[in-house]
Amino acid sequence: MRPSLRQALLLAALLAAWATPAFAAEGNRGPSEFIFVAQLVVLMLVGRLLGEAMLRIKQPAVMGQLVAGLVLGPSLLGALAPDWQHAIFPAAKEQKAMLDAVAQFGVLLLLLLTGMETDLRLVRRTGGASIIAS
Repeated sequence: MRPSLRQALLLAALLAAWATPAFAAEGNRGPSEFIFVAQLVVLMLVGRLLGEAMLRIKQPAVMGQLVAGLVLGPSLLGALAPDWQHAIFPAAKEQKAMLDAVAQFGVLLLLLLTGMETDLRLVRRTGGASIIAS
């Protein structure tokens, strides 16, 4: 393993060990910056790992990142380990608002990147067919 990946895995393991269900207790309803940073680290780490896995099987990395969202959501992690899922992603609306703001910014950056990679010659060549298909 590369040193940076090893350090990221160590950080994720430390965060996972520290993020116990006690963080999701009833008394802790306000926003927590630690939980917010832990959410970002977990999302980026799992997204990156699954993105790399998808690249190795000749699929786009964004597919792995989408799968990471499914794995960390209530469908899989919430069903298998609901205490962990609620510890990392608590139901407090302030906490959700912080993560939602970063997610919206990420979507904007993804759209910007997609627009920058658009081949306008291809758009001109296939524009008529694309409009008809739309």
